[in-house]
Amino acid sequence: PLIATETVILMRAGNHGCRPARGRSPTRLDLLLAPFTPIGRRSARKRGGETLSGIRQDMNTAMETGLGVYREQAPMEKAVRDVAELKRRYEHVSLSDASRVFNTELTTALELSNLLDCAEAVTQSALARKESRGAHQRRDFTERDDANFLRHSLALYAQDGPPRIEYRDVVITRSQPGVRDYSGGHE
Repeated sequence: PLIATETVILMRAGNHGCRPARGRSPTRLDLLLAPFTPIGRRSARKRGGETLSGIRQDMNTAMETGLGVYREQAPMEKAVRDVAELKRRYEHVSLSDASRVFNTELTTALELSNLLDCAEAVTQSALARKESRGAHQRRDFTERDDANFLRHSLALYAQDGPPRIEYRDVVITRSQPGVRDYSGGHE
């Protein structure tokens, strides 16, 4: 298994390798890993007063409130805005542990960054899906819409901003799609 220092080195190498594709503005990873570079360790300055736990708790609230099992347009739109704001707040997270080995705070920060990207992909794709499917019920779109949404949602990220949602057709193999009704009222 890799130790934290090796993980940081590999992450920075991957991050630097991707720069030509996305331009040279600092990324969230650049900002987060700055304290772990030689210059960053010497300066040891904090970027802001945001905490990992505060952002994570607010993300949980936004996702549970706006994207629970029963969904409606307005709460989902609010969740999209909330997640975008949480990603902005993440830019001001301060890490107190500057150690280079076994830094669980850094691991938590990197995981939260990934969770925010996932939350953004989920909120954007859920908002674009104007139907009810499976266990996720839209109160404003109560029926399935196989003609438009029997497809996989793909969240594609560019340099900045929310992901672009595209779709890929589902390949039907054995089980044909159909109405799922567990009430016993249908044969």
